[in-house]
Amino acid sequence: MAWKNIKKTTLTNFWKIVTVVFFILLLGIGIVIHDDYGGYTDELIEIQTGMIQLKYVFSKIPMLEDISGLNIPLYGNFAALPDLATYEDRIYGSAAMLPTFFVNYLPGISLDVGEFLNFRRFYNFLNFFLAAILFYLFLQKRFRNPLIALTGTLMLVLSPRIFAESFYNCKDILFLSWFLISLLGIGFYQLDRKKYGLVLFGFAFGLAANTRFYGFILLPAFAGIAIFDMITDPKNRKKILRQTFLTCIASIVWFFILTPFLWESDFQQIIGGLKVAVDQPVIGDAELFMGRFVAPRDVWYYLPVWIGITVPVLYLALFVIGSAFLPFKIQSLKDSDTRFELAFDIMNFLLFVIAIMAIVISKGTIYHGWRHAYFLYAPFIYISVCGLNDLIEFKISGKTKMKIKNGIVFSLCLLSFANTGWWMIKNHPLDFVYFNEIGKNYAEDFTRDYWGVASKSCLLYLYNAVQVGEIRVGVNSDLTYGSAEITLLRMPEAVRKRFTPVWQMKNADYLCYSYKNTPGNDYQIPDFAVMKTFMVDGYAVMGVYQRINPAE
Repeated sequence: MAWKNIKKTTLTNFWKIVTVVFFILLLGIGIVIHDDYGGYTDELIEIQTGMIQLKYVFSKIPMLEDISGLNIPLYGNFAALPDLATYEDRIYGSAAMLPTFFVNYLPGISLDVGEFLNFRRFYNFLNFFLAAILFYLFLQKRFRNPLIALTGTLMLVLSPRIFAESFYNCKDILFLSWFLISLLGIGFYQLDRKKYGLVLFGFAFGLAANTRFYGFILLPAFAGIAIFDMITDPKNRKKILRQTFLTCIASIVWFFILTPFLWESDFQQIIGGLKVAVDQPVIGDAELFMGRFVAPRDVWYYLPVWIGITVPVLYLALFVIGSAFLPFKIQSLKDSDTRFELAFDIMNFLLFVIAIMAIVISKGTIYHGWRHAYFLYAPFIYISVCGLNDLIEFKISGKTKMKIKNGIVFSLCLLSFANTGWWMIKNHPLDFVYFNEIGKNYAEDFTRDYWGVASKSCLLYLYNAVQVGEIRVGVNSDLTYGSAEITLLRMPEAVRKRFTPVWQMKNADYLCYSYKNTPGNDYQIPDFAVMKTFMVDGYAVMGVYQRINPAE
């Protein structure tokens, strides 16, 4: 008996060490690579939106009313910013990124433009990193198996598009991170009925809904699971009702506190703002999808297809398995020991399916891939982990056969992780254009680098290829969608000095052309020849062109 206890303690300590090492490595990777990706057009707009909201907040604080002379990165001072009441993008929240606006005012810190922009990248990753830690802790509590918890967390991290965009996508990945944390708050509460889960839910809900108003779907999800709890636990019905009501009210109040444009708005303005945020206009008339140019809202299978070709195949398979096992567990809802955790599983499945159906039926705002629906990756990856656990717990006759079966399952996971991880390393920093084993065969028929993030790779190539002299590079929005100019702001001063960004193609000696909406791998630009094409798995992402005829 003593030997069993020693063995169990040793194994527990082993997994603790493995987990700590994993998260240290993950954080280290984030520190090393956070500034490897190029800029994108919306980056400066997002910063401006946050600063304008901060200006409004400061105006409501007597001690900070006169802040006109306070210097801010990129914009000089607050006085140069428009007022929130008349600002077109006032509905977009920036609460999750708020700490980045204060970093330059800390004692001893003075960041230049590039350092400030890169710090925002790292901070964005820290939000995702926090979500990954909490995801692991929840999986460990839910399945009581550190191997499954770590495997599930690896599935979240080794999702190439999600991981790459965790550094630069300050809208969709932030929303995914806090949406996931909010769901985990519900999950923690379901597992042990402690109030900290409710607090976590409410705090994360405010940040999630502030980032994207789609976050409000968390409230009916939370209410639905509470109704189930009240039905199956009549002795605590009043307590559950009281806690649910107070949590929802507190969550909404917290959201309003985090969303300045709502503070002095009347009801009509609030409804109008919510409508714009949820049903915002599509940028551009059409995009490349399955080899033809389509309006995403007009193609009902747009979202399912994008998910199907950009999520690792193993995760898709595990999601199907986890979904297939759910109906067989319904009878367990009567079991007092498992009903709460099973209710959470069902809630995640229904949340994913219903949200997909709602977006498809309502023709919700989805374009440039499925980034607007990244938040659904939270319930998706959780159900995939449930599928993994279902496979592990699936009973077959004989202990040896069980061990062989489980060994095969984890071996497949390990092979998938090794393959995906090596792909991410090999293709970094172009790993944001990942297509899975199915999608890579058709990648030329889909939108690729929609933000022009590959512009940094192109500009660094030009910097090294053109050894001396000025580098006049075109930054026309039709070429790199404005990303090249923003990318230059984020690069070291010594590099920036060599470049002269020009907006008229006729004045440029070099071009960075994004294959965002270009079928195939070959694009001819009059008076220019290809110097280098950046490719992933045989499909072009961005090309560097050199003028062959003298510039005007």
